Amino acid sequence: MRREVEAALASRDAGSRIPFAIYHRGRSEHIGSTSLWNYDAKHRSIEIGSTWLGLAFHGMGINRECKDLLFGYAFNDLGVNRVALQTDSLNLRSRRAIEKLGAQFEGIRRHDLITWAGRVRSSAYYSLLGDEWRTRTSGPPVPGRPETASSVLVR
Repeated sequence: MRREVEAALASRDAGSRIPFAIYHRGRSEHIGSTSLWNYDAKHRSIEIGSTWLGLAFHGMGINRECKDLLFGYAFNDLGVNRVALQTDSLNLRSRRAIEKLGAQFEGIRRHDLITWAGRVRSSAYYSLLGDEWRTRTSGPPVPGRPETASSVLVR
């Protein structure tokens, strides 16, 4: 974890990443991290990535809340048209979670990364467009909106 935090802060200092700590309101503790990166101002797109949560917080809807907060920040505050997400093509749990967010599957980029363990990875790519986000979020409060979230993102 220390290596991930140091990498996130170094990327932030280089201007290529906006890292967030995930803070659980009810437990008053930091429980994970997520980031925005690959920002393209000209084409108004950004990517959500490098998200991790402590094992005790898996399956509690916190990842969904955090992604919804990041989508809101990206579309409403940064004014992007498109938010991309990627995951290891073998990580079916992560792929299902991304699909539940309403992101559309775009394809597999084959052998595009080398993991920390040295395995050649293929990545599954997804995206959510601003119009899709606005359609999904027009209505009563939903989990993940700031007024209902159990967790907050701290920059």
